[in-house]
Amino acid sequence: MRLPRLPRSPAAAVFVTALAVRLLYLFEGADAPTFDAPIVDAATYDGLARRIVSGAGIDQDLFWQPVFYPLFLAAVYRLAGPSLLWAKIAQCALGAATCALTCRLGRGLLGPRVGLVAGMITALYGPLIFFDGELVGTGWACFWSVALLSLARAATVTGAAGVLACAGFGLCGGLAALTRPDFLPFLAFALPALAISLRRAAIGWRGALLRLSLVSSGFAAIAVPAALATREHAGRLSILPASAGINLWIGNNPDSARTVAIRPGWEWDELTRLPARHGVEHKRDTSRFFRGRALGYARAEPWGFLGGLARKAVELTSSRELPRNVDIYVFREWSSVLRVLVWKAGAFGFPFGLLLPLALVGGVVQRRRLGWALPPFLVLYAASIVLVFVSGRYRMPLVPALAVPAAAGALGLLDAARTRRWKRCAAGCAGVALGATLASLAGPFPQERHDSTAEMLYMVGTRALRTGDASRAAELIGAAIERVPGHGDAHNQLGNAWAAQGRTDLALEHYRRAVELGPRNVLARDNYARALLNRGRVAEAVQELREALRLRPTDASLNRLYGAALLRAGDAAAAIVHFRRWLERDATDPASHVDLARALVAGGETAGALAAFETALRLDPLDRRALDGLASILDGLGRQDEATARWSTALAQARQDGDEDAVSRLERMLERRPPTGGPP
Repeated sequence: MRLPRLPRSPAAAVFVTALAVRLLYLFEGADAPTFDAPIVDAATYDGLARRIVSGAGIDQDLFWQPVFYPLFLAAVYRLAGPSLLWAKIAQCALGAATCALTCRLGRGLLGPRVGLVAGMITALYGPLIFFDGELVGTGWACFWSVALLSLARAATVTGAAGVLACAGFGLCGGLAALTRPDFLPFLAFALPALAISLRRAAIGWRGALLRLSLVSSGFAAIAVPAALATREHAGRLSILPASAGINLWIGNNPDSARTVAIRPGWEWDELTRLPARHGVEHKRDTSRFFRGRALGYARAEPWGFLGGLARKAVELTSSRELPRNVDIYVFREWSSVLRVLVWKAGAFGFPFGLLLPLALVGGVVQRRRLGWALPPFLVLYAASIVLVFVSGRYRMPLVPALAVPAAAGALGLLDAARTRRWKRCAAGCAGVALGATLASLAGPFPQERHDSTAEMLYMVGTRALRTGDASRAAELIGAAIERVPGHGDAHNQLGNAWAAQGRTDLALEHYRRAVELGPRNVLARDNYARALLNRGRVAEAVQELREALRLRPTDASLNRLYGAALLRAGDAAAAIVHFRRWLERDATDPASHVDLARALVAGGETAGALAAFETALRLDPLDRRALDGLASILDGLGRQDEATARWSTALAQARQDGDEDAVSRLERMLERRPPTGGPP
């Protein structure tokens, strides 16, 4: 049997190899729990894309994170249906194209041998393969990095090719900035640097102005509509995502070692509520709030800020892949590709632990041939990551650029050995060994100190619970707790899973444990209180809700539940006082007026209850609870026609809402009363 021939073109051979390896990884990884159940950022992007395709439109949620990737995902879903598999296949093809472009870039800068090796490095680079199979924008960011470097090299070529390259550079720059804002420092540097390069290339001042204007126009063609859309839907004129401020603060505050390691759960919820606790009412202002706190920290504690930058620089150069929302090392269990191409030996991590020192060796030797764009890109993109915070996923766009000097370094060592220049070979190998050692000494870092397998099981279980599979959720979250018994958020979610299956006894046990592990976990206290109410343990529920309100006094849902619990406890007077105090904060919520009215009914204050129900109906004429409650009072006062009219309106609304229980109850009630001419 004859084996198929590889394409003669090195770039085509790289493309075929990269695509084959990525598709093999997809095939193997289909058994991973997250393959068809995206979590955290991937789940957010998937949800946004599905919402766009469904016709629900665009709202401010799209602009929380960079907008390009969810729009790309929506386009794939539009063409191929909302299929996770087709989206991942498309990303595998994109990743293969990135590898082919890396091959061409290396060939153009340092020759065909370097190009082929650089392309193969990216084709077989395990972390790149992994992220091409995840529903995140990392693959596109890697593509933009090598595309920008290729276009930057072509921008100084004479003739139409150079002109088109400049236009392409501007367009790709705009799209890159909408994929990851970390490209912006390099793009800001590129315009004056390109002007200097064009002057050296003797393009002429008219030609240089034309090309620079094309770069600017191309960028503006992408950035301006994006900024206007952000203003329309999110209330701010910017191309930066709303999460930019909180990300900056996470990595730049006095307790950054803790904040950078915060996982999804109650601590993250508390962090996102911080602006509201300081009087920031609008979501559009949250980024400014966190940015101001980060800058304030840098001004107040400059040495602490600089020390944090140094620590993050060490993290950036770590040989290991630092996790963010997913940990690549966990997924080696389901893929032989990852087991071969991504691993740790003690503190040393492959492949970055080898790529970086090879790139340093090759970069030193070939520094005069790397062009005007590649070294500054590496420095500026790396600096932008260090300015915020570091993870293996965020540094991925550096890999194609590092692959070019790394290929030169590897070939240089091989050539030195082949030609028996042993001193040069020994010096190069010593440099690589020293670099690998230095990249592995520090750590473990805060991001590495949690059980990533337990976190993955917890998050997949949480997703299963949200999609209605409570049994599967209990199984997965229970497995997470077996690994980490002190995982408070997992205990809370396992309580939810048991409650969904009617196992209130087990739910109570896990809610209680979640509160013990996280006394500030308001979500767990809320759930615990509801479970206690369901079991008739009203006094305990009141106590839990009182503590929850101490932690989160402005939470409307908690305030309503606390008042209802006071009523269940028979303390109508306290409930009335509580609801009146709450209405002093916000008198525009009809539900709060209904709650007060019910408390007044329980306290025997019929006139006050009647007024409260009427206030609720002025705010929302179709509020079913207000209609029902008011009708009951009117019926008790002998005003049957008015009561029947209110109940009829409530019945019509219940039918529209699809509430079958309410429809049945109201129909039985109205059968005992004569029809009226309709609601007054």
